[in-house]
Amino acid sequence: MALAVVNANVSAQLLFRDLAAVAGYHPFTGAISTLGLLAWAAASAIWLCAAFLASMKNAPYPKSYASASALTAYLMVDDAFMIHESIFPKIAHQSEVIFLISIAVAALIFAFLARSMLLRTPLSFSLCILMLPLSMAIDVFPVQTLFGHEETRLIVEDVTKWIGIIGWMMGSFWHFLDVVGRTSD
Repeated sequence: MALAVVNANVSAQLLFRDLAAVAGYHPFTGAISTLGLLAWAAASAIWLCAAFLASMKNAPYPKSYASASALTAYLMVDDAFMIHESIFPKIAHQSEVIFLISIAVAALIFAFLARSMLLRTPLSFSLCILMLPLSMAIDVFPVQTLFGHEETRLIVEDVTKWIGIIGWMMGSFWHFLDVVGRTSD
């Protein structure tokens, strides 16, 4: 917080207040985004619990679960503070696309290394999870002709991201229950 106050010239009071209250907007402003952040947080916590349980009970995939938790925690922080959209591009003087590509590469490395665990994920959750890269593609390649209006494109991008987040959270819960089932005495 001190860095935000000093480096970004943000008043300490603004760091503690709700964004809608500061901006004078309706309290439900950003409600879907906030629910997405809560889903990211829940997924990260669930993956971490699965990692601990798998590690304690010598079940498979503890490192994959821990990696999923760390990746999810980063995505939550990135989503909450607009890191790839605003902070990193300003600090590094690079396009947002560079940072989106970095996130995609990290996700692909994770997917490759955790592929045996991920392949156990039920198809319904996997299909939802595929909405996350689709959302990124809509962000990187904003083809207005497909959507007609910029507002429609933004809604489609955010809805696909939200479905992906929920799919990822449900997948984490499925994997946690799988570990519980494998390790119950």
